[in-house]
Amino acid sequence: MCKSSLDLRILGIVVCCAWFLQGCASYRNPWKEPEALRQTWLEITPLGSSLAEVEAKLKQRHFEVKKSLNAGFLRQEGDKSETVGEKSIWTHLGGYRSVTLLTTTVTGFWGFDKDDKLIEIWIWKSVEGL
Repeated sequence: MCKSSLDLRILGIVVCCAWFLQGCASYRNPWKEPEALRQTWLEITPLGSSLAEVEAKLKQRHFEVKKSLNAGFLRQEGDKSETVGEKSIWTHLGGYRSVTLLTTTVTGFWGFDKDDKLIEIWIWKSVEGL
């Protein structure tokens, strides 16, 4: 085996390890099941929290927050979809790639009533291929 071929293999292993460790170190732990992630976020942002409190807690944890003050979020599960709340916040919680190069993206949605009180959290995992 020539030296450059060995160097490329070592570089490949280092890149793969770094990629894997980046996912492992994620505060958001996107590998958790959606319901487990939802429970974690309910501890941080309990139902009844104000929109401002939830937004502050997300920003405190360095999430980029997007919000709608005139529409809830659209929860899509299987063939069903429903709008939850009168207002909403959402953010990218993390993501990862599988060995088959499928990309999983994890997004969190917080729905609020007309009085800005949190009524629901939904964690959505979407999977995309190359």
